[in-house]
Amino acid sequence: MKKNLVAVMLGMISLVLVGCGAPKQIKDSVTIEAGEELSLEAEDFFDSTDGITFDTTNVNTSKVGEYEVTAIYKNKEYNIKVDVVDTTAPEFELVQDSIVTNDVCSLDAESLIASIEDVSDTTAELKFETEPEEDGEYETSVVVTDEYGNSSEKSISVAVDTTAPTISGVENETMKQADVTAEPTIDFSKYSAEDSRDGVVECETSMEKTGDKEYTVTVTATDEVGNVATETAVVKVETSTTNSSKSAGSGKSASSSGSSGGSSTASAPEAPAETPSAPETPATQPETPATQPETQPGGVDTSNAVWKTDGQPTMPGETLTPDVYHCPICGYETTSYDEYVAHMKAEGVQ
Repeated sequence: MKKNLVAVMLGMISLVLVGCGAPKQIKDSVTIEAGEELSLEAEDFFDSTDGITFDTTNVNTSKVGEYEVTAIYKNKEYNIKVDVVDTTAPEFELVQDSIVTNDVCSLDAESLIASIEDVSDTTAELKFETEPEEDGEYETSVVVTDEYGNSSEKSISVAVDTTAPTISGVENETMKQADVTAEPTIDFSKYSAEDSRDGVVECETSMEKTGDKEYTVTVTATDEVGNVATETAVVKVETSTTNSSKSAGSGKSASSSGSSGGSSTASAPEAPAETPSAPETPATQPETPATQPETQPGGVDTSNAVWKTDGQPTMPGETLTPDVYHCPICGYETTSYDEYVAHMKAEGVQ
């Protein structure tokens, strides 16, 4: 009987000891910031820390939400609630701290951001202190907000420029050249452009035939933000005219001479001190035509030719030849009659 009583008492004492050895939970929840590492210490949740382990398999610290952690002591389990929250504003960097644009409505805040750090999705927007209504500098902010309402902002200067460059030197003109069918040679370097913000701007030029003996020159200048200026000019081509005064000065005028002893109108070279006697002139000389025929044999117009006199009277029956044959159409000159005839036939004059 005594043995049984002792055994019962020892069992009760063992139960009491086991019950006294289990830890007591003093805290059942914890809150952490999204993206942070979950680190649980037994002493934060129990009055005794020996032999306690944590199972955090179900916790995703990168996503906001409520999760459950299991604390285990021998065969006993405890529940701990973990709240993952996001109260941290995004961190971001801008591509640049200023920008120039000719279209405010086309500005994209996302394109102004180089990088963003946040555990959740974000959006970006551009906020002007004063709404742009004309060209000028405006203080602006880029604001980045995450999906839980946390936001941060940075200032950026926005310059609005909608003014195109100014092009100079583009004027209508008339050019004279022998071949009116050839494209005129334009000195494109005379065209220039300047922008109020960018300074000197490069010009792009083109030329197109738009009519008979008429060409249109187009000059275009584009500044750095895309404002475009265009100017056009009409270039007309005319046939170059003969310089009659130059032709007249290249030779000497002929005059007729006869028995009356007439002399040439051009200055004759000085006679030598002793001039040999000239052969006796017949009593009657054939009359020299007052004017030379306008057309040489072969149908070529030589009315503009300069005729030789050599400073001496024309001898009877002498055939005069030109010093220079001059084309009245294009100004071509030659001392060869055959070359002159060939040239005039090429010009369509028969």
